[in-house]
Amino acid sequence: MSNISKFSDTTNNTTSEQLETMKKILSTNQEIKFNASEMQNKVQVAHSAALLYKETVMSTLANLTLLKTKVGQSENKSGDIQSNLEAIQVLNQEILNTYVRDVASIKSITSEINATVVSENEVNATYDQGLQGIQTAEEAMNKTQKALEKSNMAIEKLKGIQSNLMLAELMRQETEILINTTLEKKQNSL
Repeated sequence: MSNISKFSDTTNNTTSEQLETMKKILSTNQEIKFNASEMQNKVQVAHSAALLYKETVMSTLANLTLLKTKVGQSENKSGDIQSNLEAIQVLNQEILNTYVRDVASIKSITSEINATVVSENEVNATYDQGLQGIQTAEEAMNKTQKALEKSNMAIEKLKGIQSNLMLAELMRQETEILINTTLEKKQNSL
């Protein structure tokens, strides 16, 4: 075999091995990308479940608070026993109609929330956005306060001008009366 054919065989083997290695790397990268997408989907599902759980808890809390308020109000009512019984029956029916998730469902949602991985970067970014929103609101409030102060100063100036105009009108009227009185006296003396 000549040297050229040996070199050609060696080059073909090396290229094939490199191609196989690149295929394995590409396959591994695709798996990693798929796994990352799956993880992102699971995080989104867990986040949605957490929001749903929060909504449910807030709704239940609002219902229970309303019911507690109504019960407290009914205790403070005086009067006819029959009307108190009717109010209690209505409250009882509202309590019976209130939907509260079963313990297993709440435990399941709690487990999903606990299993949810939240990135510290996302939390920090959200926190920073909140701080930025507060700062923007404070700046707007300061500008509004300054505008209100300027407006109040302008109103005070307008009141001063109005007062001066009223005083000038009174002085004009008094001057006119004095002129008329002087003219009458002058005509009478002639």
